[in-house]
Amino acid sequence: MLFELKNVIQKYSNKSVLDIDNLKIDRNSITAITGSNGSGKTTLLRLLALLESPFSGEVLITEDIKKIDITMIFAEPYLLRRSVEENLLFGAKIRNLKLTQKELHNALDSVGLLPKKFLKRYSNELSSGEAQRVVLASRLIFKPKVIILDEPTKSLDVAGIGNFTHAILDIREQLKTKIIVCDHNLEWLSKLTNDFISLNSGKISKYGSQNIITSEWSKGDGYFFTYLGKRNTLKAKTIPDKFRYAYIPPENIKISHTKTEYANSLNGEITGVRFYQQKSELSVKVGSSIFTCYTEEDKIAQLLTSKKVILNFSDEDIKFT
Repeated sequence: MLFELKNVIQKYSNKSVLDIDNLKIDRNSITAITGSNGSGKTTLLRLLALLESPFSGEVLITEDIKKIDITMIFAEPYLLRRSVEENLLFGAKIRNLKLTQKELHNALDSVGLLPKKFLKRYSNELSSGEAQRVVLASRLIFKPKVIILDEPTKSLDVAGIGNFTHAILDIREQLKTKIIVCDHNLEWLSKLTNDFISLNSGKISKYGSQNIITSEWSKGDGYFFTYLGKRNTLKAKTIPDKFRYAYIPPENIKISHTKTEYANSLNGEITGVRFYQQKSELSVKVGSSIFTCYTEEDKIAQLLTSKKVILNFSDEDIKFT
């Protein structure tokens, strides 16, 4: 166990934004934190980074980790208007450390940037992806035991995401650094790790974030409905007067290439597959949402003949909480 949160409540302006009874985070994997805007993701990251204290409750850390061992990198990379070399040296100067050229080179090498090409380059000459990796390199100099990333892909293009991913995986592999990452790019996160913590309205969601629907429902002629992107409408005969969100258990979804007699049929595209002993888990993008569902081992080959699929389920399969 690396972190443990016990009965943690965080409030801003007397409004509760996080309410976690118990949460344990181990050190043996990359941990992803997901949830919609306002779900409490960044607040949780700041508590784990020890940048703020909870209103009540405890944030416990294993004894061999100190505050100086934890570093947090925010969504927008910030660099001084100086050379990459001067940016790398700046943090060391604050800590009264002297760095050798070899240490500077190693820091850039670790994030996939050639020292001869980038060391003398100025920050305004860098792409957003390169700037993000320079920030990461500047933190690696101090050999942190925990790196916390808040929306790292927000300002990155496709190439930048790929390069940043390689850097993260190399750091994890070589330095055994614990990485905790929060991002809206669920497709990217699903390729990075299978260790997810999902938040909804400041609470841990046991259903994950993939099959949760937080959009507003409207009343139709004899049913209620909500939109999932431009091509998909979700329908339910009844909905509770009060609920935080709707969700669809993965095991209730029937995935195929055709519509069935079920009330709901959502058009989607397969973005990932995980193979288990007797079944396969599929990630399907529906609008801007990612759905998880399962299929039997003997059906997966036929399903993968086309990435375009349809998720079928009844209105009774939609749960509200």
